[in-house]
Amino acid sequence: GSGAARALRITNRQSFRDLAKLRATWELVVDGANVRRGTLRVPKVAAGESVLVPLPVEAVRGSDSRLTIRWFTRVDESWAPKDHLVAWDQAVLAKSTRRARPAKAASGTKSIHADLVGLDPTVTLWRAAVDNDGFKNMPEIPGFGQSLRRWQQQEVDTRNAALVKHVTKRIDNKDGSLTFEHSVIVPKELADLPRVGVTFAIPERFTRVRWVGEGPHECYPDRRGSAMFGTWEAAPDQLPYLVPQEFGLRTNCTLVELIDESNGDVLAITSLGDSFHFS
Repeated sequence: GSGAARALRITNRQSFRDLAKLRATWELVVDGANVRRGTLRVPKVAAGESVLVPLPVEAVRGSDSRLTIRWFTRVDESWAPKDHLVAWDQAVLAKSTRRARPAKAASGTKSIHADLVGLDPTVTLWRAAVDNDGFKNMPEIPGFGQSLRRWQQQEVDTRNAALVKHVTKRIDNKDGSLTFEHSVIVPKELADLPRVGVTFAIPERFTRVRWVGEGPHECYPDRRGSAMFGTWEAAPDQLPYLVPQEFGLRTNCTLVELIDESNGDVLAITSLGDSFHFS
């Protein structure tokens, strides 16, 4: 909703039942952190009908505030047990350009460890070609695989960033952090590149990932409706496919932290401008 009478519109998309056998909870997510939660009071809503419900909580001024609503079964059903998560959604109450802040390392100080001094974020245009780009072993299929053929003709797969003008500037900040500024100029004939991004290797000791962005599962620009903005944590994704396919992307992130669970070291990655995707 918007304006003075801000409210949630709840639509019952079931064909026959009202919402009596579902219970709803709400959670206020401020700058990616869950700060308040409660039970959403919902009047009777018949199948196919909608109702307006007052907002259970207001946005926090000057922040990115989102309201997450989850629906659970009240009783055991033939298709799911009691408390099964049936549906969820997230409404944006207020948007802010404020960035998520890196957590303090266990020692309370920020410093670049010896194994990170040589961190080398490198501009990259290439990624492993997937089936939608074309089958590498069947180039003769008509009308299919145009992208892969074009990239191979342009030598994107072998020359990578050497095809374009790009500059990376490294800044060693007084607080011990590093800033990398990347400038990439893509000519018109290369407008349909597989990727314009940055790749770098990190030491194997960082075995956990925490991010402020969309989650908790992998997500892509064309399926973001399945994800919710918040703070999430997981192990790094394992390669799930025998041949390359897209996997493991996390969208619209403001902060990524890679964690060494043995000593609490945190490698925090954020952007100077817009949110970013990472995998």
